[in-house]
Amino acid sequence: MNDMVESRNKDIEIKCIDATALEALVNFAYTGKVVLDKNNVQSIMIGASFLQLNKVRDACANYLLQRIHPQNALGFRHFAESLGSSTLADSAEKYIEWYFHEVSQNEEYLNLSVNEIKDLFMKNDLRVDNEEQVFEACMRWLKHDIDKRKEHLPELLSLVRLPLLSPLYITDRVRNEEQIRYSIQCRDLVDEALTFHLIPERRALIQSFRTEPRVRDIKGFIYVVGGLNRHGK
Repeated sequence: MNDMVESRNKDIEIKCIDATALEALVNFAYTGKVVLDKNNVQSIMIGASFLQLNKVRDACANYLLQRIHPQNALGFRHFAESLGSSTLADSAEKYIEWYFHEVSQNEEYLNLSVNEIKDLFMKNDLRVDNEEQVFEACMRWLKHDIDKRKEHLPELLSLVRLPLLSPLYITDRVRNEEQIRYSIQCRDLVDEALTFHLIPERRALIQSFRTEPRVRDIKGFIYVVGGLNRHGK
């Protein structure tokens, strides 16, 4: 019905596209070309998505992917999801998994919702050097707004694979966190991790996802299988 009404109107207001982006898209309709830069790419992608100009939308997604880094990866993912761009969203998600430690050092990470943090911590594909990086990321997010977030600590800590931490790190670092000391649920998780290390006979009783390593990071190594060496052999 709305489409029929708009078709009878001489003027149609398009609220979601700014003037500069609309001009670029009109030019594309005539010339088949569009010039992208860091200042216009997102507004043009919004307009292209609204007008179903898939070729332009995909070009914008590729432009952004070539410029993704730890400081903007989460923002790119959110932007892509808001537009329904699965190509950009999936690629940003994979980048976040591969560079979780670097991503977690940035402001975008600290402003994630608790559900977004939980989704990250549950991933088996986080490429971290060790589980300490996940624990530190957990505490960094928590302390960014401690009064509002401390209630989530038991649930978040249950997603950190504490048994994979060294006993020394658990006793010297984890157990000494004030918010952990004051939570019975958190202390139980710490005790479980220490039991895993100190009483090997009980490991079979506490097997869970927390005792399973995540995918290990192999950055820095190149594996070559098959082919010829430089001597042709």
